[in-house]
Amino acid sequence: MDDVLPLSVLGQCSEHASSFPDQESCGVVLDFKPKVFFPMENRIPGERAFEISPQVHLIKEKIFCVFHSHPFSSASPSSTDVSYSKALGIPYLIYSVLYDNFIYFDLKKCIPIKV
Repeated sequence: MDDVLPLSVLGQCSEHASSFPDQESCGVVLDFKPKVFFPMENRIPGERAFEISPQVHLIKEKIFCVFHSHPFSSASPSSTDVSYSKALGIPYLIYSVLYDNFIYFDLKKCIPIKV
């Protein structure tokens, strides 16, 4: 997965999540060469929810995946994560602050990412 999501991007995602240890953090990974992480403000900060600005949908074709963190649980996507990801048609990258690991949900299955 390193060829798809570089370690530098994963590091930026985990660093962003660590800046908000008590709430879900979020952002998008843009599908440029190389991939670019763009941190965003969680519009409904809390430990079990996130919402990114709706304007991000204007650049949907440039988004490789939506990133968010789970501060107090595993990186496995919740049923809400799965349904939103599928509705958007955009994969999710989830980071567990608690377990310091990632899962990439590609709209069909979960792929653990080792860092």
